[in-house]
Amino acid sequence: MNAGLIVRIALLTCMAMTSRHALAENEQVFGEWMVSMTDDRDALFAATFNDSGAIFGKWCTVADGKCVWLLGMNVSCTAKGENAHPTLVNTTKGATTLQVRCGGPISGGTYRYVFSSWQELESALDGSERVGFAFPLDSGKFEVVRFSLNGMQQACNLAEKATAKLSSTSTKNEQL
Repeated sequence: MNAGLIVRIALLTCMAMTSRHALAENEQVFGEWMVSMTDDRDALFAATFNDSGAIFGKWCTVADGKCVWLLGMNVSCTAKGENAHPTLVNTTKGATTLQVRCGGPISGGTYRYVFSSWQELESALDGSERVGFAFPLDSGKFEVVRFSLNGMQQACNLAEKATAKLSSTSTKNEQL
């Protein structure tokens, strides 16, 4: 097995476990994206990793059928969910600014960010091959993370359909 893939699976496992979830054995891979369900069957996710270990993906909870877009990276945040943080989103189609909210620490210095508008994010991602996110830091510098979108559409479609099938409500994207 590729050493990079082992690191990525370990990171995703840590992320899932800190959310009181563990990865299920039956994950599916689409290009650079994977889809899996938590062992407790509370959530499904479609996600990808970059070379620095950051994670980007869509997380769907079975109980309410809602999905949110998450970004996990090594930029700390406090005041969970209270303050919106701007991020520059750059794709092969162009650039835009979106808002994210702190979702709290994941593990090992990684923090979770939740996108405030799934519609704006999905519009920016539509038809693009890659995405980059630039976050302004207190130092006046930027933290930049990039991800491949190869396989994203298939992975997200499967996660949403499987969540809707398991949920008593239809799958909805969450607007924060």
